[in-house]
Amino acid sequence: MVTIRLRPHHLTAIEDYLYRPKETVEGLKNCGYSQEYIDNERDTIWKILTDKDCKVEIVPALDDLCRACRPKRLRCFQNDPAGVMGYMDSLRLQVGKPYSARDIVRKIQDKYEINRAFREAQQR
Repeated sequence: MVTIRLRPHHLTAIEDYLYRPKETVEGLKNCGYSQEYIDNERDTIWKILTDKDCKVEIVPALDDLCRACRPKRLRCFQNDPAGVMGYMDSLRLQVGKPYSARDIVRKIQDKYEINRAFREAQQR
């Protein structure tokens, strides 16, 4: 069984790869992330999305994505922004706890669909 450690601000990468994978990779390239980081992020998130036995532990420190980041980004050494913590809270996830990756993906999909339905209802 694989356990992947993710900071709260890296949880949003799961949603990005679920719904906008090409744009996500292009955005990372445009922001100057190394190919090593991009490959590591893509492979790590792919495990979360596809490995039925994968676990994810939400950690308050450098994680499995940070290890491939060169140059190290200042953001990774600061506290996660309040908006990201709010995103994590909206998924009912807590720092320091391990979760099944499938559970996290399901929560992200449910939240995405609720937001999509809400946006559609507002347009009517």
